[in-house]
Amino acid sequence: MKLNFIKTYNKNLNDLLNEINLKDLNKSLKLIKSVPKNNSKIIIAGNGGSAALSSHVSVDFTKACKIRSINFNEADNYIIANMGNTATACKVTLCCWYKSDSNNSQGTSNGGDWGPSVWLFGDTRNSVSGGFGINSSKPSFHYTGNTRATATSSPSVTDGNWHHIAYTWDAPNNDLKMYTDGTLYYTNTNLTSVNSNVQFDRIGAGYNYSYTEAPENMGTVVLYDQIISDAEVTAIYNAGNIFRLGACLGIPIDIIEPAGFVIDDRKVKRASMDYNKYLDLTKHISWLEFYDWSKQNSYRLILLTTKSNKSYFNYKFRKNDILLFGRESAGVPDEVHSLADERLTIPMVKGPRSINLSSSVAMVASEVVRQLNLI
Repeated sequence: MKLNFIKTYNKNLNDLLNEINLKDLNKSLKLIKSVPKNNSKIIIAGNGGSAALSSHVSVDFTKACKIRSINFNEADNYIIANMGNTATACKVTLCCWYKSDSNNSQGTSNGGDWGPSVWLFGDTRNSVSGGFGINSSKPSFHYTGNTRATATSSPSVTDGNWHHIAYTWDAPNNDLKMYTDGTLYYTNTNLTSVNSNVQFDRIGAGYNYSYTEAPENMGTVVLYDQIISDAEVTAIYNAGNIFRLGACLGIPIDIIEPAGFVIDDRKVKRASMDYNKYLDLTKHISWLEFYDWSKQNSYRLILLTTKSNKSYFNYKFRKNDILLFGRESAGVPDEVHSLADERLTIPMVKGPRSINLSSSVAMVASEVVRQLNLI
């Protein structure tokens, strides 16, 4: 029995070691070595079985390698991210993916009158309460005393599924916006009674550190010291969904710049959450570069557009097809439209303008996978 266990253990260990990408490992080593030089720190996240591993690695980095390291795996952990200005002077955008659990499934478990039930980014001093969070299952901005603004028209974000939540607060212009899954659900261009003492200083914590959010409930947190546009929020949401879809279905993703937001390796990793290692992504610097590349490799370009009457339902797809989708806001330029080999549409009832971009990609890509037996 023991001998069989050892053989199985050694085999599993060898299999794992053989899966290591040496190029990625060297990149990681270079990045770790650069941490002390930049006076930075390493944040290691883990939960469940990986929590113990992240704890040990964190200690090793700190003691043996003299690299500042934080173990971010407990329910009361948080990240210091002071914006440097009070809530009445700053410009800030917070985007993150959030998933509720049994401790906050209704979004009303903590906080009471002093804040949201879930704090995503707040002021942790016991004399001040303010920040972004979730109240009554909806995105909320707590801005003074026991007063908050809540995106009441938003769908619930505490249903146990991952949701993309975004907040923009333009203090000089008193402008607040809150988004759920890429859609704007709240706007107030005259929010003037914000507490001048509030400072956003912690990701995953709020008033008096009492109402912290477990790190496993927050993913792909992106913090900007500027206001991003409605289109950029939608693009970030769509990119995350499309990257995840491509990873799960085994479909390569090509991004043709200029995209709806800046694309670099860090932003791709943020947008794709922990699916990045399964993602086959190619970036093209322009439409002309992409078009030349597609023709050199004998690909057929299938454009999805509302300007076509030909449904994708009965279309016969091929393995050399590339599905081409435009921007959520404007579709594709006329040049792209004219150069596509085929133009298809998703049938809809009369009235609505179009289906969400990431939903459109999922619908058509799933039909391609079904027809071609790709999985």
